[in-house]
Amino acid sequence: MNIALPALVVFACLLPGFIFRSRLKRVESISLDYSPFGRVATEAIIWAALLHLFWIVVVCRLAGKTVDLGVLLELLSSNLTLHGEALKTISRQIHQVALYFASLYVASFAIPSVIRYLITRFRADRQESLFSFLFRFNDAPWYYLLTGADFKDDEQPDMIVASAVVSIAGEAILFKGVLDSFYFKSDGSLDRLILGQTMRRPLSRDKGSADAGGQGANDDESRFYPVEGDSFVIQYDQVLTLNIQYIKLTPAEAGIPLPIPVESAI
Repeated sequence: MNIALPALVVFACLLPGFIFRSRLKRVESISLDYSPFGRVATEAIIWAALLHLFWIVVVCRLAGKTVDLGVLLELLSSNLTLHGEALKTISRQIHQVALYFASLYVASFAIPSVIRYLITRFRADRQESLFSFLFRFNDAPWYYLLTGADFKDDEQPDMIVASAVVSIAGEAILFKGVLDSFYFKSDGSLDRLILGQTMRRPLSRDKGSADAGGQGANDDESRFYPVEGDSFVIQYDQVLTLNIQYIKLTPAEAGIPLPIPVESAI
């Protein structure tokens, strides 16, 4: 008991920091965080210390309550007698202790969610932002590439076109369509892309190739074949190369919106 109880107390005190960190970070892993354990633990301890400090100094005082840190030190000691006295003290104030930790756990989940929303909403994580070194989600490179989150508000693309080369029966086929959504595997690697308005063509019919055809060979409509269906799923494991094109719609002279590429990345 003299070992289990201090460990349980430490876990309960540090848990808000781990919750806060996991909610604040934008990572592409959906089940595991592969960040180095030392970095994870350090960040969690810092967040836990800041949360407890704020709760003790601000929240508890506003509620007219005081926190006796001496009881915490007694629980962390190896003296069984001190453990018993500390547990008696806690049992007399069990409702206040439960409310303290319950409110702290809820806040450690809600507060970082709001902070992350505000960072994304005001684009403080954009690469060219003054505060990108502080707010950028460095564990989510695909997020920035596949959403255009690095653009300024007035330069935001209206659509993102993905072009993927896939090997089918030994032949390289180019698929091109508007990116609707994307999904990740549990380890954080890209799993699949969902495209709309998809077209395809053999890569051998590229511009200037011998198989591209004669008249009109340089036009997409003459070289591409439409893929029937509303959503086309491409497994990323089967993709040889991937090209991303950011499209911004601007009014043409005739008043018809035309797609104008503003930037592309591979």
